[in-house]
Amino acid sequence: MIVVTGGAGFIGSNLVKYLNSEGFTDILIIDDVTDSRKLDTLSKLQFTAYRDVDSINWKTLRSEWIDKVFHIGGISSTTETDGKKLMEYNYTHTLNWSEYRDWETDRKSTRLN
Repeated sequence: MIVVTGGAGFIGSNLVKYLNSEGFTDILIIDDVTDSRKLDTLSKLQFTAYRDVDSINWKTLRSEWIDKVFHIGGISSTTETDGKKLMEYNYTHTLNWSEYRDWETDRKSTRLN
């Protein structure tokens, strides 16, 4: 499975479109669809699963078969004023994804090499 964080945003959805054009559809998209326009974006993509960014359980995620992670999700709005939210999404999630790679050091990727 390929994970694309921010997969319902502009850059992420275009990455998923590219992956789809290359034949990849076993994709987990992680994003925040509070802005309902992202639902329209998702309806045009082929993917296996969607998870809301706030529902990620890092402990159970370890047990899933993940070949690649494209972590491009984050808050890019220059008008966001919630510092805790910015740190959670842009810093803590990045640390967690980098640690995910450490959890899987013995696993060899068989796709997208």
